[in-house]
Amino acid sequence: MNNITAYWDERALGYSKSSVEELSDETKHKWQQYLLHYIPAGQQLKCLDLGCGPGFLALLLQEMGHTVYGVDTSESMIEHANANAATKGLTIDFSVMDAQLLQFVSDTFDFIVTRNVTWNLSSPEQAYDEWLRVLKPGGRLLNFDGNHYLHLFDNRYANFRKSKAYDDPHQTVHLEGINTNIIEEIARHQPLSSVERPEWDLAFFQDQSVKIIDIQTTPITFTNDSLETEMIIERFHLCIEKS
Repeated sequence: MNNITAYWDERALGYSKSSVEELSDETKHKWQQYLLHYIPAGQQLKCLDLGCGPGFLALLLQEMGHTVYGVDTSESMIEHANANAATKGLTIDFSVMDAQLLQFVSDTFDFIVTRNVTWNLSSPEQAYDEWLRVLKPGGRLLNFDGNHYLHLFDNRYANFRKSKAYDDPHQTVHLEGINTNIIEEIARHQPLSSVERPEWDLAFFQDQSVKIIDIQTTPITFTNDSLETEMIIERFHLCIEKS
């Protein structure tokens, strides 16, 4: 966990700059609509943003009138999250915490949201167990993620990276001079980098006391170097409800 935490500590400044920009453009509205669609009915729900980074989703939930907690293993990300909340005059309980070993009592939260976090984790099964533990019965978990590094293990995804259909997301963010080859090398050793998702996630939840509320994928069809048509799943989000 130390190497990946150190990387996100280094990325925190640029990541925060990107999040602040997203809070000021049409991206904010898109994510507000996602949250409104999936969050359980009710006022002032107790919400948790897992792997909150500089606080983007936590800030949106707080602006919606909910009580929000945010956790991240990166101290620098939490510093930026606190600064971003203060700039907006919002009060959010941000903490440095391992998403795989949460320091909350069971059945605490009505709604848990996480974005681009599970692929980072060394023990994703343990993480999901923890998230379900702290979720109240009837509460919902909303997870946004993708097959970010499957190209290191799967030829279809490697072909996609070489195709004209691939748009490198690192070209549109503030990297602040950070070498992204570092995270690619770290990703080689993360268990979810080598499996296609959300198939893996759905298989995990089959054995849990949950209801699948929704699953959405972003498939991309492309032409490879041999002029053959192939398809990959770039991103997905899934929402489950604890029984």
